Amino acid sequence: MPRVSRILMIVLVFALFFPFTTNLSVAHAAEKEASTTYEYTAIGDSIGFGFGAFHGYVPRYGDYMEDDTSSKVNIQNKSVLGWETPQLLHAVKTDTAMRLRLAVSSVISWDIGGNDFRVARNKYIAGTCGGPKNEDCLVETSKLVKKNWIEIVTILHELRQGKDTNFRTMDLYNPYIAVDKKAKSYDGTKSRFEVFKPYLDDLNQFIHDQESMGYTTANVYDAFNGPKHDEDPRAKGYIFIDGLHPNYKGYEVIAKEFRKLGYAPLVP
Repeated sequence: MPRVSRILMIVLVFALFFPFTTNLSVAHAAEKEASTTYEYTAIGDSIGFGFGAFHGYVPRYGDYMEDDTSSKVNIQNKSVLGWETPQLLHAVKTDTAMRLRLAVSSVISWDIGGNDFRVARNKYIAGTCGGPKNEDCLVETSKLVKKNWIEIVTILHELRQGKDTNFRTMDLYNPYIAVDKKAKSYDGTKSRFEVFKPYLDDLNQFIHDQESMGYTTANVYDAFNGPKHDEDPRAKGYIFIDGLHPNYKGYEVIAKEFRKLGYAPLVP
């Protein structure tokens, strides 16, 4: 082959191949950048389960994390309808499959406590809460939820063994404000809303106060019930037809509150 022809062939091959290798390198770099995968496990009650909408806050939060961090998020939602704090505590203590999953999850979220207080509220309304003011069950429920909360969080940290983890939770909202403002207390001196609000305020403050244990809290109470916690979320269009669970709009609000927390320590 003449020398000039060989040179032309080399130039042609280089021109054809070099863009391909350059594009391939760019593709590999992009693939590597997006190859970070986070295992996300959600635990809790029907709110975590997403009852009341096709997509609850858990998959929406996972989508936000993927968008915001250019990563892949594998979600396992182990929330159970109707669970109270004793059931969740028992599960994180004894459910082998759940414990193994939590141990490998760099993102863990939980919501719990709402059903505990709903049961106590129903007892108060029925006049079977106990005590001279019919509030004993509210006091005992508050104590139990706080005790179980600390144990649950402690176990979650033990399972992760000090690895970087996004521990995320949410405080509790009140779906019954409008109806309880219209109803009288057990002794008739005030509204039912005025009876229940101090207990819910106290528990939500407790949840925020325990952030020193290594988690951050989505401010759902403010988002649903306003800064003074006296606004009914049904009037905002956040509640499902059952009068208790969030609807699609409510879950989107919750997911956005989780998103506001950022993704540290995994993503500074």
